[in-house]
Amino acid sequence: MVFLIDSSGLSSDTIEALYARIDSNFKDKSGRVLNVETKCGRLLLRYALSKYYSFDTFAVNSASDDKPYFEDIKLHFSISHSGKYVLLGISDEEIGCDVQI
Repeated sequence: MVFLIDSSGLSSDTIEALYARIDSNFKDKSGRVLNVETKCGRLLLRYALSKYYSFDTFAVNSASDDKPYFEDIKLHFSISHSGKYVLLGISDEEIGCDVQI
């Protein structure tokens, strides 16, 4: 499943406020500071998993190569962002996606 959104209608304050309200298990456990674009991608992931896969709780972590993964779900995802666009791919197999403007 692939999702592409134009995030230009969302202010960074709105993205930060929404991200602050999501479950801490969903936030990256690596301790990295995520930029606004990555947070927007994580919000899109949260929405997609809830709406299309009926997952309400899940934990995200990052491997040594910085690729995020689910700790407890047998799905894979990839998030890419460029400019105002955020692209999300979700699959039951390894997936990679890229958006460039």
